[in-house]
Amino acid sequence: MGVNVHTKLPADVRLEDAADVIGILAGLPIINDASYLRVDGVKVQGAANGTAMPQIAEMYFRGAMVDGEIDHFGLWHFEGPGGTRSFNPASTPFWIAICRRLVDFFGGELVYYDISDSLCDYRKIPRFSNDVEDHYGGDDLFFRMQERKRNLKPITLEELADAEDNVIEKNPIIPAPIPAFEIERMNGGLTPSAASHINALSTVLNADPSLLDAFNEGFNEQMNS
Repeated sequence: MGVNVHTKLPADVRLEDAADVIGILAGLPIINDASYLRVDGVKVQGAANGTAMPQIAEMYFRGAMVDGEIDHFGLWHFEGPGGTRSFNPASTPFWIAICRRLVDFFGGELVYYDISDSLCDYRKIPRFSNDVEDHYGGDDLFFRMQERKRNLKPITLEELADAEDNVIEKNPIIPAPIPAFEIERMNGGLTPSAASHINALSTVLNADPSLLDAFNEGFNEQMNS
């Protein structure tokens, strides 16, 4: 299981609007169709989980994007903590920068990598209603959402650079090779060859400590041959 950005969004955020916003922020082109707005290269599909109401949707973003990539993927969760919506892509500079702006747009909270002890690294209170189907708000809320999306700009290279500091290091730890003595110990204890090596090593060190590396190298080659 990888390390992810944990993005918690208000419950009234629609999947379609969130996908549009992510696509625009990533640098995909807007297509205006009458009063509707679409983003080229954005595809959303429900993840099959054996139920009539999917709990997760798969979000695909394909095309030339700000970070130089042409393919990105994320999972949308309809049942986040406390009735919220949740979006948890991989913890990379690209997704951290995208999710910051996602929270700026809709409101919500962000944890830069979900294996940390942090409860919240970034938070914004919603400035606008995200409920474009509110009966009392009428069409005004829908058209306002379309206009807000049209006014969005993609993330910048500066935002990508700023996000670098928030990415957890995932460099693998490569263990040192097992010493020949330890191999022998694991195979049943100190063997006659190991005892002989210890005696010879003591003699070498007493004569010239600088010969230690060469002596050990020759012995290890003999043991591993």
